[in-house]
Amino acid sequence: MDSLLFLCARRIVAHHPLPILPALPAHLYPILFQAAFLDGRPLVLRDLVAAWPFPVLNFQRLVGRRELLRDHPCKLCVQAVILAVVAQLRRQLEEPGHDASDLQAPLESLELAFCSLVPADLAFLSQSFHAPALKRLDLSGHDFSQGLLEPLRLLLEETSASLLHLDLMECRMADSHLDALLPTLRRCSRLRFLGLYGNSLSTAALKDLLQKTLELPDLHLVVYPFPVDCYKPEPPSESGWNFEEPVDEELLAAVNAEFSQMLVNSGRTDLVWTYNPYGHGTLDYFSL
Repeated sequence: MDSLLFLCARRIVAHHPLPILPALPAHLYPILFQAAFLDGRPLVLRDLVAAWPFPVLNFQRLVGRRELLRDHPCKLCVQAVILAVVAQLRRQLEEPGHDASDLQAPLESLELAFCSLVPADLAFLSQSFHAPALKRLDLSGHDFSQGLLEPLRLLLEETSASLLHLDLMECRMADSHLDALLPTLRRCSRLRFLGLYGNSLSTAALKDLLQKTLELPDLHLVVYPFPVDCYKPEPPSESGWNFEEPVDEELLAAVNAEFSQMLVNSGRTDLVWTYNPYGHGTLDYFSL
């Protein structure tokens, strides 16, 4: 049963434009966002994002589970949020007579997992004043095997001095895509967390990643996918979903042991490499 506050929020978002938006207390924005998303109110979502009073808009946390992002019938709501963010970045880039010091505080955390971004979205973000300030970036669930890879690389270039947490889970990346990103990843000198679960990467590519990111002194946790050569009898499908393919447990254990030994030999026992995406207390934004 919905709370009284949520029921009131649903009544409010049923009207557009929101008559109370200019005087709305900041703490009510999240519940209005949730009500607008669940009730399929893309215009209200657009207005809420444009006036968002916080430096962080945690999209996935606001709307709940990933399944909701995939299955929600009103895809216009997802698109409305993305377009509103892009529009805000565009205004800030194009507004004459202003620089970054005149604008609102830059975003430090951006979570846009499973949101159907296009290359232009990442291009605008990489050119915005938010990019050099980003500490947490979650772009899980996008297809970086195609046209998004180069915009992602350029975005990581812009965030390399500040980025602490990077989530690229289930992004259809193969060895060649990771290889293209690796030089830029190595420049993310403050990186603490890297999530790659659900991508189609080989043991050799992962070993290369491990070896070349040992130089990142703050890297604490890497969540890697089951290597494609640990599957039997066939590697994962191009979808990036690995839940139905059988894993050779002995091969997987051997690979994990090899990674652990590489960490010991390099003196990086502080660095955790795991194929388990759960239960490791991945870094929360507020602990960054």
